[in-house]
Amino acid sequence: MLCISLFDIVGIQDFVFATKKTRENVGASSLVGKVFEVFLFEELLKSFPGAATGWRNAEEFGMLSSAPPQAEMVYIGGGNALVAFRNKEDAVALTRAFSRRVLKETGGGLSVAVAHLETDAVSFTDDMKILLRMLERKKFNMPHGWPLLGVAVSREGTSDGLPAAEEYKNGEGGEWISRPASRKRSSAETSDSLSKLAPEGFSFQVEFDRLGRNKEAGESLLAVVHIDGNNMGKTIKKHIADGDGSYNDAVSRLRSISARISEAFEQTLRDTLSRLSSKETLEALEKEGVVLEKSLLPFRPLICAGDDVTFVCDGRIALSLTAAFLKNLSREKTPGGEEFTACAGIAVVKPHFPFYRAYCLSEELCASAKLKAKKNDSDQPGSWLDFEVVYSGLPVDLDAYRARKYSIPGLPSLPDSGEYHLLWRPYTVAGSSRGDAPAHAWSEARRRLRRITGADGKEKEWPRSKLKGLREAFTMSKDEAVSFNAECESRGDLLDEKTNLFRGNRTEWFDIIDLLDVYIEVPGLLKGGDEI
Repeated sequence: MLCISLFDIVGIQDFVFATKKTRENVGASSLVGKVFEVFLFEELLKSFPGAATGWRNAEEFGMLSSAPPQAEMVYIGGGNALVAFRNKEDAVALTRAFSRRVLKETGGGLSVAVAHLETDAVSFTDDMKILLRMLERKKFNMPHGWPLLGVAVSREGTSDGLPAAEEYKNGEGGEWISRPASRKRSSAETSDSLSKLAPEGFSFQVEFDRLGRNKEAGESLLAVVHIDGNNMGKTIKKHIADGDGSYNDAVSRLRSISARISEAFEQTLRDTLSRLSSKETLEALEKEGVVLEKSLLPFRPLICAGDDVTFVCDGRIALSLTAAFLKNLSREKTPGGEEFTACAGIAVVKPHFPFYRAYCLSEELCASAKLKAKKNDSDQPGSWLDFEVVYSGLPVDLDAYRARKYSIPGLPSLPDSGEYHLLWRPYTVAGSSRGDAPAHAWSEARRRLRRITGADGKEKEWPRSKLKGLREAFTMSKDEAVSFNAECESRGDLLDEKTNLFRGNRTEWFDIIDLLDVYIEVPGLLKGGDEI
């Protein structure tokens, strides 16, 4: 009988996004990446020198061989790590050593949850179901209290509000920071694991305040983008089910699909950034007023782990960049030959907007896109994106915020949750054609935007004053919007060949007008030069 242990990192979002200090965000991301790939590996080899850690290249599950190692790394993926031991005592000993290491390296900013299962290695699928249930119970029962924020005589850390533990020296003097902040900064200075994603000759912007600047001194905007893969659990289960049912084959298949998921998402990000860094693309951005610094991309990755990708970029290129990522991802295939799909949430905010709230908003928007995708087709949802532009205020709840902002006075509420009179998004980018997906195609939204701005070369550009007037009319009443549009059409200003201002009590044109100030068409981002 052997023991398999499933590890999970708790508190990643709070740890990474607790501050708007870029150096700390980058350092926190680096530390999260090291938890399993470095800290767990090192503690495993320290406790069991003969442990098998090369799981990506292993052809067999060594624990079932005639000469099993003391411990074996089964896989790392989806924010989890699975390790096999000869007995539970060894598993518990490693857990103690690993937990102490995480506590020390992160200053108490991250925690580890773990579930142990002793098994006869008959059914790997059944064992994983049991382990996952055990892990969820462990996480639910973990203490979730906020750390003591100090007493009357303690100094407050300058970046995250936690009690200051040490003075951080820099060229401009010193500042008192908390222990987690100190660990993050040290990690950023010694290693930035995500810097490897930068194209040759380029690096990423290191200060968020320098993202989203406009040459014409217009509104500075940055975007927080969160991307999450669709149905990854189903994909993994299907790949395992296609095997011969043995424990050894199931472990082998889990390893291969976990590695493939990470490879697909990382390679897609590399490809998209490589195209962003091309001379033609950067010159086009400069013509649009984007402030670029030598060898620095207007982009900063924060998380790239399995099917979970989060980055910050210039707010005006966020939709083009995200749509290109999703389209490029659809070219990547699972071992079974199916397209990878994902959904994305894009929060476009001012540079000084509370950073943690911007990230939470991007997560809510990603969930909104997933809800729409699965409502259309739960088996093959396709890739969808949702976005929100926040100029002022602090949305606490996305649905409540949208109900206030996108409802037309006098019209009855729409029956479906998340749908509002002036809101047409989410949009589908790739892999979805069922239900009302064609009406919500991102390519169609782009076509409309190009039309009213004259970018398609077919019609004259709509005067901005007219578009702003139409936007204002939308917020007053449906009749007011129809009347205003009819007046514009009588003067030759046509939104489309046949303008359907409303479909029932919903309109897609409010979205298009909202995009005018926050969207730049970024050329050359797709493989093969395809259109998005």
